[in-house]
Amino acid sequence: MTSVGYRLAVVSDLNFVPIFSLSTRTRFNNCSQRGSGSCFGLRRKLGCVSCVAEGASQSMEVKSEVGWKILVTDPSDQQQLGRVSKVGNLEQITLDHAPSNQQVKVFLFGATVSSWKKNEIERFFLSQEADFSGQKPIRGGIPLCFPQFGPYGPLSQHGFARISYWRLKQMGTTQDRSANGMILCLSNQDLNPTWLSSWPFAFTAEYQIILGFDGLQTHFKVRNDGEEPFSFTFAFHNYFDVSDVSSCQIFGLEKVPFYDRRKNDEWTEQGEENLTGFQIVEPVDRVYASTPNELAIFDSSKLQIIKIKKYHLPDSTLWNPFGTNGSDPGWKGFLCLEPGAIKSPILLKSGEEWQASQIIQCE
Repeated sequence: MTSVGYRLAVVSDLNFVPIFSLSTRTRFNNCSQRGSGSCFGLRRKLGCVSCVAEGASQSMEVKSEVGWKILVTDPSDQQQLGRVSKVGNLEQITLDHAPSNQQVKVFLFGATVSSWKKNEIERFFLSQEADFSGQKPIRGGIPLCFPQFGPYGPLSQHGFARISYWRLKQMGTTQDRSANGMILCLSNQDLNPTWLSSWPFAFTAEYQIILGFDGLQTHFKVRNDGEEPFSFTFAFHNYFDVSDVSSCQIFGLEKVPFYDRRKNDEWTEQGEENLTGFQIVEPVDRVYASTPNELAIFDSSKLQIIKIKKYHLPDSTLWNPFGTNGSDPGWKGFLCLEPGAIKSPILLKSGEEWQASQIIQCE
């Protein structure tokens, strides 16, 4: 196990729109509160998702600027911030934030967050069958779906980001020293030529992972470095660790229209009522369009609430195979709730940049 030093800083009419079909799209700039529950107390607590945007805060008394953070790299801090280890054939970076008692582990392969512990409790599911050979995507944590979500495009399932080797660009502390973070980088020059033949565009993607008092923040941005416009879809593929998926209630999806991927993307216009929270009692694989910017999961067995606040990610997916053929043996122990830009692909013209973020909190 070696210390990370500064020298490591290197850089149908309602069907899905085909990825290359858009011709215009407004440029996004950097970055309401909603909650409901089965009883007043739970409803009230879910309604207290910490509003870190605009400097407001409720339940956690934290003020924070949402979006990309400026990190300060001090060589003397590196050993305290993080360390590098090897799992199978893959390098893994462990980053700590002692003041908030948090730790995150990230593989350079796929830029996959594989673990997030708060108060020494693991919050993400990592499959016992996870492959660390570098030949398959890592199953669990937060794989990145880019530049394609699912099979909707010319690439293999979920695109190439989760099966590419990213570079560590920087590890450091925010200027006010309230949070620690890292930045990973991927460009077209890092890709397998086979992928470039299917998606032949020049780009630079950066992924910032921040640990602070307002929880785990993940920020993704991509810039078009070429002359030709390109379009893409994206999602943070969150695998949350839960006691039993059938004991969880998901809030924020009430009456939201969705595609059912298990029924050939059949569209449900009105969504479902679910005022007491959606509960998974069978296989589910849905893409919800235009979801609220705040979502929550209540794990009744753990008495744990997971809150997600998302920015520039209009859609959300909900997935668990519920024991169907090919399911992971640990399927009861995870729930995937994934903020994304899926239904309408993002189009970037030459020189344009797009950013998206999520903040995850656990209580």
